[in-house]
Amino acid sequence: MSKDQISRGNAGVKKSQLQKLVNNYYDVIKKKDANGKIVDLDRKKDARSAWFSKEVIDQMFAAHGCTAENSKEFGLRLYFGVHKKGVLERNGEDVPEKYHNQQTIVLVPTRLKDGVPDADLLKDDTHAFAGADGKGDGNAEGEGDGVNHSKLCPPETGCGSLID
Repeated sequence: MSKDQISRGNAGVKKSQLQKLVNNYYDVIKKKDANGKIVDLDRKKDARSAWFSKEVIDQMFAAHGCTAENSKEFGLRLYFGVHKKGVLERNGEDVPEKYHNQQTIVLVPTRLKDGVPDADLLKDDTHAFAGADGKGDGNAEGEGDGVNHSKLCPPETGCGSLID
Protein backbone atom coordinates (compact mmCIF):
# COMPACT_ATOMS: atom_id res chain seq x y z
CA MET A 1 0.00 0.00 0.00
CA SER A 2 1.42 3.39 -0.99
CA LYS A 3 1.76 6.40 1.34
CA ASP A 4 -0.90 8.21 -0.71
CA GLN A 5 -3.37 5.34 -0.25
CA ILE A 6 -2.76 5.36 3.49
CA SER A 7 -3.10 9.14 3.68
CA ARG A 8 -6.40 8.90 1.77
CA GLY A 9 -7.94 6.53 4.30
CA ASN A 10 -7.10 3.13 2.86
CA ALA A 11 -5.10 1.71 5.78
CA GLY A 12 -6.57 -1.40 7.36
CA VAL A 13 -7.68 -1.54 11.00
CA LYS A 14 -7.72 -4.86 12.83
CA LYS A 15 -10.35 -5.73 15.45
CA SER A 16 -7.82 -5.43 18.29
CA GLN A 17 -6.79 -1.98 17.06
CA LEU A 18 -10.41 -0.86 16.76
CA GLN A 19 -11.08 -2.05 20.31
CA LYS A 20 -8.15 0.05 21.55
CA LEU A 21 -9.41 3.10 19.65
CA VAL A 22 -12.89 2.68 21.17
CA ASN A 23 -11.35 2.25 24.64
CA ASN A 24 -9.37 5.46 24.09
CA TYR A 25 -12.58 7.21 23.08
CA TYR A 26 -14.29 6.30 26.34
CA ASP A 27 -11.16 7.23 28.34
CA VAL A 28 -10.62 10.62 26.70
CA ILE A 29 -13.99 12.05 25.63
CA LYS A 30 -16.16 13.80 28.21
CA LYS A 31 -19.60 15.34 27.87
CA LYS A 32 -21.95 17.66 29.69
CA ASP A 33 -24.86 16.04 31.44
CA ALA A 34 -28.36 17.55 31.52
CA ASN A 35 -27.26 19.81 34.42
CA GLY A 36 -24.18 21.12 32.57
CA LYS A 37 -21.70 19.07 34.65
CA ILE A 38 -18.73 17.53 32.77
CA VAL A 39 -18.92 13.74 33.10
CA ASP A 40 -17.25 10.63 31.69
CA LEU A 41 -18.97 8.70 28.95
CA ASP A 42 -20.96 5.68 30.07
CA ARG A 43 -20.21 2.51 28.06
CA LYS A 44 -23.75 1.23 28.71
CA LYS A 45 -25.53 4.42 27.59
CA ASP A 46 -23.27 6.48 25.29
CA ALA A 47 -22.99 5.47 21.65
CA ARG A 48 -19.76 3.95 20.41
CA SER A 49 -21.00 3.34 16.89
CA ALA A 50 -23.49 4.53 14.31
CA TRP A 51 -24.82 2.22 11.60
CA PHE A 52 -26.13 3.17 8.14
CA SER A 53 -27.39 0.76 5.48
CA LYS A 54 -25.47 0.56 2.22
CA GLU A 55 -28.72 1.36 0.43
CA VAL A 56 -28.96 4.73 2.20
CA ILE A 57 -25.32 5.51 1.41
CA ASP A 58 -25.77 4.51 -2.25
CA GLN A 59 -28.91 6.68 -2.51
CA MET A 60 -27.06 9.65 -1.01
CA PHE A 61 -24.22 9.36 -3.55
CA ALA A 62 -26.63 8.83 -6.46
CA ALA A 63 -28.57 11.94 -5.44
CA HIS A 64 -25.32 13.90 -5.75
CA GLY A 65 -24.49 12.62 -9.24
CA CYS A 66 -22.13 9.78 -8.38
CA THR A 67 -22.06 7.03 -11.01
CA ALA A 68 -19.85 4.01 -11.65
CA GLU A 69 -17.94 6.10 -14.19
CA ASN A 70 -17.14 9.06 -11.88
CA SER A 71 -17.08 7.38 -8.45
CA LYS A 72 -13.34 8.04 -7.96
CA GLU A 73 -14.15 11.77 -7.82
CA PHE A 74 -16.30 11.28 -4.71
CA GLY A 75 -15.53 10.71 -1.06
CA LEU A 76 -17.29 10.67 2.27
CA ARG A 77 -16.83 13.06 5.18
CA LEU A 78 -18.04 12.07 8.65
CA TYR A 79 -19.12 14.88 10.95
CA PHE A 80 -19.38 14.18 14.66
CA GLY A 81 -22.25 15.75 16.52
CA VAL A 82 -24.54 15.45 19.53
CA HIS A 83 -28.32 15.18 19.39
CA LYS A 84 -30.24 17.87 21.26
CA LYS A 85 -33.99 18.34 21.39
CA GLY A 86 -35.31 20.30 18.40
CA VAL A 87 -32.16 20.24 16.25
CA LEU A 88 -33.33 17.64 13.72
CA GLU A 89 -37.04 18.11 14.18
CA ARG A 90 -39.00 17.39 11.01
CA ASN A 91 -42.75 17.60 10.61
CA GLY A 92 -43.10 18.11 14.37
CA GLU A 93 -41.19 14.92 15.22
CA ASP A 94 -37.84 14.84 16.97
CA VAL A 95 -35.28 12.05 17.24
CA PRO A 96 -36.21 9.49 19.91
CA GLU A 97 -35.75 10.73 23.48
CA LYS A 98 -33.13 8.01 24.16
CA TYR A 99 -30.94 9.63 21.46
CA HIS A 100 -30.91 13.08 23.11
CA ASN A 101 -27.44 14.04 24.37
CA GLN A 102 -25.99 11.11 22.36
CA GLN A 103 -23.12 11.40 19.94
CA THR A 104 -24.00 10.95 16.28
CA ILE A 105 -22.33 10.90 12.90
CA VAL A 106 -23.59 12.76 9.85
CA LEU A 107 -22.44 11.53 6.43
CA VAL A 108 -21.70 14.17 3.78
CA PRO A 109 -20.54 13.25 0.27
CA THR A 110 -17.55 15.15 -1.11
CA ARG A 111 -16.18 15.82 -4.58
CA LEU A 112 -13.51 17.88 -6.31
CA LYS A 113 -15.33 21.19 -6.84
CA ASP A 114 -14.01 24.51 -8.13
CA GLY A 115 -10.43 23.31 -7.59
CA VAL A 116 -11.12 22.33 -3.97
CA PRO A 117 -10.43 18.64 -3.30
CA ASP A 118 -12.98 16.83 -1.15
CA ALA A 119 -15.45 19.76 -1.05
CA ASP A 120 -18.64 19.04 0.89
CA LEU A 121 -21.67 18.59 -1.37
CA LEU A 122 -24.06 20.12 1.10
CA LYS A 123 -26.54 22.85 0.27
CA ASP A 124 -27.05 25.57 2.82
CA ASP A 125 -30.49 26.21 4.23
CA THR A 126 -31.27 29.07 1.85
CA HIS A 127 -30.31 27.51 -1.48
CA ALA A 128 -32.78 24.80 -2.46
CA PHE A 129 -33.01 24.61 -6.24
CA ALA A 130 -35.73 22.64 -7.98
CA GLY A 131 -34.65 19.05 -8.46
CA ALA A 132 -35.58 16.75 -11.32
CA ASP A 133 -38.93 16.09 -9.65
CA GLY A 134 -39.63 19.84 -9.33
CA LYS A 135 -39.96 19.66 -5.56
CA GLY A 136 -37.01 21.86 -4.66
CA ASP A 137 -34.79 19.13 -3.27
CA GLY A 138 -32.02 19.45 -5.83
CA ASN A 139 -29.27 21.88 -6.66
CA ALA A 140 -27.83 22.87 -10.00
CA GLU A 141 -24.39 21.66 -8.85
CA GLY A 142 -25.51 18.32 -7.42
CA GLU A 143 -25.54 19.50 -3.82
CA GLY A 144 -28.11 18.22 -1.36
CA ASP A 145 -28.42 16.90 2.16
CA GLY A 146 -26.12 14.90 4.36
CA VAL A 147 -27.40 11.71 6.01
CA ASN A 148 -28.12 11.24 9.71
CA HIS A 149 -30.56 9.07 11.64
CA SER A 150 -28.24 6.15 12.00
CA LYS A 151 -28.79 3.34 14.48
CA LEU A 152 -26.78 4.37 17.57
CA CYS A 153 -25.34 1.57 19.69
CA PRO A 154 -25.89 2.00 22.60
CA PRO A 155 -28.64 2.99 23.45
CA GLU A 156 -29.85 0.40 20.91
CA THR A 157 -28.94 -3.21 21.68
CA GLY A 158 -28.30 -6.25 19.51
CA CYS A 159 -26.39 -4.16 16.97
CA GLY A 160 -23.99 -6.87 15.82
CA SER A 161 -20.87 -4.99 16.93
CA LEU A 162 -17.95 -7.10 18.08
CA ILE A 163 -16.41 -4.14 19.91
CA ASP A 164 -17.19 -3.42 23.59
